[in-house]
Amino acid sequence: VYEADYKPTNIADYLILNVRMPRSLTFCYRFLGEHLKFLADDYGERHACHATAEKIQALLNRGSIKDIFDHGLHEF
Repeated sequence: VYEADYKPTNIADYLILNVRMPRSLTFCYRFLGEHLKFLADDYGERHACHATAEKIQALLNRGSIKDIFDHGLHEF
């Protein structure tokens, strides 16, 4: 993906936003959201964790690594 260009932004992008990397935050939150939905469907109720996961997933889906670095990686 980055052709051995080991810049901090590329590494962070890979670990945070890469949807094909199973350990990236975006990948994990996608599956977390799916499993929370399964639980909500089975038990017929949603909890605060559902809204929190959806909010974070939306942030990851629409964000860019530049936005994350501009805001502060630690704060993210």
